[in-house]
Amino acid sequence: MIFEKCSRARTGRTDLSNLSPVVLRSTDHNKTPTEGLQESAERVATFGCRLRRPSVETVSRSGDLPTTCGGRAPGYEGQSQIIRWKSRDSPTRDGWLLAWYAGSLDRITIHWARVGQALDKTIEKDHRMKCSFDHILFILIGVAIVSSGSRVDAEGWPQFRGVNASGVSRESIPLPADIGPDRHVVWKLPVGRGHSSPVVLDERVYLTSLRDKQLLTLAIDVASGKIAWTAEAEYQKLESVHRIGSPATASCATDGDIVISFFGSSGLHAYSVDGELLWKQPMGPFDNSSGAAGSPIIVDDLVVIIEDHDTGSFLAAYDKRNGQQLWRIERSEFRRNYSTPIVWQHADGKQIVVAGTGQVTAYDSATGRHVWSVRRSSRVVSATPVIGDDGQLYVVNSGGGEAPDQPSFAQLLATADDNKNRLMEQDELPKSIIRSFMDQFDRDKNGSLDEPEYETIRATMAYAKPVAMAVKSGGHGDITETHIAWSATRSLPRNASSLVVNGLVFMIKDGGVLTVLAADSGRQLNSGRLRATGKFFSSPIYGDGKIYALSDQGKLNVITAEANWKQLAIAEFGEDVYATPAIANGRIYIRTVAHLYCFAGDD
Repeated sequence: MIFEKCSRARTGRTDLSNLSPVVLRSTDHNKTPTEGLQESAERVATFGCRLRRPSVETVSRSGDLPTTCGGRAPGYEGQSQIIRWKSRDSPTRDGWLLAWYAGSLDRITIHWARVGQALDKTIEKDHRMKCSFDHILFILIGVAIVSSGSRVDAEGWPQFRGVNASGVSRESIPLPADIGPDRHVVWKLPVGRGHSSPVVLDERVYLTSLRDKQLLTLAIDVASGKIAWTAEAEYQKLESVHRIGSPATASCATDGDIVISFFGSSGLHAYSVDGELLWKQPMGPFDNSSGAAGSPIIVDDLVVIIEDHDTGSFLAAYDKRNGQQLWRIERSEFRRNYSTPIVWQHADGKQIVVAGTGQVTAYDSATGRHVWSVRRSSRVVSATPVIGDDGQLYVVNSGGGEAPDQPSFAQLLATADDNKNRLMEQDELPKSIIRSFMDQFDRDKNGSLDEPEYETIRATMAYAKPVAMAVKSGGHGDITETHIAWSATRSLPRNASSLVVNGLVFMIKDGGVLTVLAADSGRQLNSGRLRATGKFFSSPIYGDGKIYALSDQGKLNVITAEANWKQLAIAEFGEDVYATPAIANGRIYIRTVAHLYCFAGDD
C-alpha cells in the first residue's frame, strides 16, 4: 500500500493529482481490491494513528459509489469500504473511515466519513498525533496498475538490495544525483563497523554492526536519524573473516512485523519492530576462513537462509513466528559462497533460487524439494541473481576464475606422490588453484587431499565457469541444455550483483568497467569505465532513472540507466564502502564502514 501526506489538509476530500507517493510497506501482488482496501485501513490505523496492533473490521462494502476523477484504476472501480478500527492496547482510541477508489493511476480521490469522538479528544490533547485533520491527513492509495496490466507495489527496501534483491526502486519520487558527504544530507549517524547493507521499511532503518566486540542489530528512526533501539547478539566465539571482511556482513530482513538479523558468529535473531527478542536460532561459526556473508530473506511466513561453506553447507527455512525449523536441505557438494537467495514465482508456487558452486539451483519454498539445476556458474559465488521484468532469471558471477583442466588423482600419484602415502600434500601438488586454496578443499583438515576430496573439486572445476546468463522459467531437473536463453563471458563482475532494468543488464567489474547487455539477447551494447573507480563489493542500485554505484574506496558514481549511459555526478566519502545503498520514500541511504548517511532532494 501507498500512503500520502497532505500538509494542512482541512477537508475529508483530497485530490492526489499533484502528489507523489511515499512508500511505507509492501503488499501481496495477488491481493484483490477488497483485500487491498483492508490492508490500507490497517496501515492507516497503525502508521497514521499510531495504534499498536489495530483490530480492523469491515462494516460494509459497496460497488456503486460515485467517481469524482476522470478515468479509473483497473480492478478498483467503485471499490469501497466502511471500516472501523480499534486499538487492542487502548480501547478508547477507535474510529471509522469511509474510503473508496475513484480515479486513474495518478488521480485517486479518497473520502473519509468520520473519526470517532474518543480519538478526536485524544488528538486535542496530543497534537503530535498523525490522524489530526488540522495537521496531516493520511490518504490511502491502492496498488498501482501499470499500463501493461501487471501490478506494481511501492514496497520500501525490506531486505538486501530491496524487493527480492533486485536493487531496483519503483518509486516515482525524484532523487538527487549530486549527493555527497556535504550535499543533500538529511542526517549522518555513526553506526560502528560493519558491511551489512541498510534495510528500510515504514519508519525504521535496520542494519547490523560490530562495536566494542558487541554484535548489534540497530533500528534507526528515518525522520531524525536517531537510534530507536539496539539489540545485542551473544556469541561464544567471533568467526574468522577475510582481511577486508566483517562479522557484521549479512543484511537484515523485515516484513513490517518482524526484523531478522544474522551473524556468522551466533546465528539468526528475530525481533519485533520495537526491538523485543522473539526467538533465536544459534549457529556458527562455520568452516569458512572468510566468514559468513549471505543475508536471510522472508518468504511469506518463512525465514530462509543459505549457508555454503567448506563443509556443512545447507539451505534452511524457519517459521518466522517461533523460529522452528521447517525444512533443511544439505548441500554437501557446494563449497564457500556468499550469495543471497531470491524468490521466483511460478504458476505452481514459489521457488527459492540460489547461485552456488558451479550451478544455480531452485527449491520449492514450501518443502525445500529440489526443482531444477543449471550446471553453469562460477566456483565461488558472491553476486546475487535477479528476476527481470520479463520474468526471466539473470545470473552473473565470476568468483574463483576459470581453471585449466586438472590432472586426475591417479596421474598425480604416479608422478608427484613423493612420500608414497597415496595422499597429496600441498607441496606435492602442481601449481594450480587447487594448490593455492587447498585449505578450502581439505575437508577433514588433515593437511592432505585424498582421492574423493581431490576428484570432487576437480569435477567441479570442469564445469564451474564465469558466466552471465538468462534462464527461462518452467524447467524441472537438469535444465542446463534446455532453459538457458543466452550466455556471455566478457567483462563479468566478481562481487557486485547485476542490475536488470529497462530491458538492460548492467554489470560493474573491478576497475569500474561498466558493461551493458541487452536483456533479451545478451548482446553487448556498451562498455566503458566509470569516472570513480576501484573495486566494487557494493552492488549498484536503481531509482528515478539513475544508477548509484559505490567503489570500495568510497567513491560514488551516478549515471543514467540507459545503454549509452551518461555520468551525472561523482562523490568521495573518504571512507571504505562495502555495503549496498538503499532507496525508500524518496531517500537514499549509504552505509560506509562506520557511518550511515541519509540523503534527499531539497524539496
